[in-house]
Parts: sequence; C-alpha cells; structure tokens
Amino acid sequence: MSKVVELAAFGITAIGICAFLGLLVGYPIMWLWNWLMPVLFDLPTIGFWQAIGLYLLSGILFRSISTIKRFMLLWHKLNKICDKINSCSRSCLISGISS
Repeated sequence: MSKVVELAAFGITAIGICAFLGLLVGYPIMWLWNWLMPVLFDLPTIGFWQAIGLYLLSGILFRSISTIKRFMLLWHKLNKICDKINSCSRSCLISGISS
C-alpha cells in the first residue's frame, strides 16, 4: 500500500477509536449526573458534550502532580530513543549502508 493510503487508514482508525472512547466516557457521566444531581442537589441535567467537558475539566483539576511527572519522564525517554534511532539511521546512510 502507498503511504497516503496507510496514513488515511490510520487517521480513520484513530478517529473511530476516539469516537468510541468518547461514547464510552461521555454517556455514563451524563447518565449518572442526570440520575443523581437533579435529585440530590437540585442541579440541571446535562447533555453529552457537557458530560465530556465535565470529564476533561475533572481530569485537569484532579490529576496528581506525580502523574504529570511520570508522563513527562516517559516523553523524555521516548525522545531519547527516537534521537538514537534517527542518529543511527543517519550514520548508516552516511557510511553507505541503506536501511
């Protein structure tokens, strides 16, 4: 397959996975909110996109610092690995060995 077809297939798959995960997260939050909050605290009901926004906001507000530090450490390690791979492929191309 050509690179364009592979990239398009990857993009469509990624969008499908994100949509599925959005449904998996958004609807349970919406149903729980609409079931509990109006009865307990006299709050209004919310829609799907408001539930997704609530999920994202709670992730920002309640994420621990250790989780963020772990993510940054992993990102740094992955960048080091990519740099090693790129430098190796460059040195192989310079020496005349194609990969």
